Amino acid sequence: MTDDRPATPSERFASLAHETRLAIVRELGGPAEDGDGYVTLPFSALQDRVGVEDNGRFAYHLGKLRGTFVERVEAGYRLTRPGIDIYQAILAGAYSVREDLGPFETDLPCLGDDCEGTLRCEYANDRFRLWCGSCDEVLVRYVLVGGCFGDDLPANLLETASKRIKRDMLSLHQGYCPYCAGSVELRALGPVRSLRWSDSADAFRYDCTRCHWWMQTRASRAALVLPQVVAAFASEGVDLFEWPHWDARVERQEAVSSRDPLTVHVRLTVENVTREMVLGPELRIQSIETPA
Repeated sequence: MTDDRPATPSERFASLAHETRLAIVRELGGPAEDGDGYVTLPFSALQDRVGVEDNGRFAYHLGKLRGTFVERVEAGYRLTRPGIDIYQAILAGAYSVREDLGPFETDLPCLGDDCEGTLRCEYANDRFRLWCGSCDEVLVRYVLVGGCFGDDLPANLLETASKRIKRDMLSLHQGYCPYCAGSVELRALGPVRSLRWSDSADAFRYDCTRCHWWMQTRASRAALVLPQVVAAFASEGVDLFEWPHWDARVERQEAVSSRDPLTVHVRLTVENVTREMVLGPELRIQSIETPA
């Protein structure tokens, strides 16, 4: 590879293919002594932390990372922006294997009116799944990295899945992919009956145009993360981010009154607080009111 040619993606990832180089990234991912960002270390201090005694061998591995994941500054060496991405991915468990967990019983009731069962959840094949143990209806299936939840199971798994889904939905709704920063398009899928016991309602799908990450949702679910709606409920002391959309105590009603232009009427009730809103094209809030 010549100095005037940028590294290809395969060359960049190949530079990480050694435990010493990953150890360098991990050490440079530590906090700075003044608490301002990531640490910057001189050659000798970084070498000591990584634990490689041979100067030449350590310099060789450090050199493989320089210019891509590590950069040299006056005070020593520090991570570049792509280097920080790799460090964060390591901590999140994106490049490690976590054993499947569950299934776990929960105390959440099935949302079906004719089903008295309770919901079960599990983490398997890098995916969170929530379904009814009686009628076997699957409510949620979503990819989660293994490092994003702790060992207090199933409570932490449920909480983390809910917050991650809401975070992703908010980012996608704002037109920004939470994983690759690509632009996002919203598509109206029309009436879709995804659950056999639910009323048919219009579904919408967010698609990243770069990495093709996607999420399917309903207008009432998307409304739960919209800033105007969150603020309206917060003014009454209700934190919508504490309420997963699969909680039976979150009452949602929605109806599409026009498809061109798109107009959806949504009614949400959480903790005895009710708001009615109108969503227009791109599921943007047009109005939000307290019912009389």
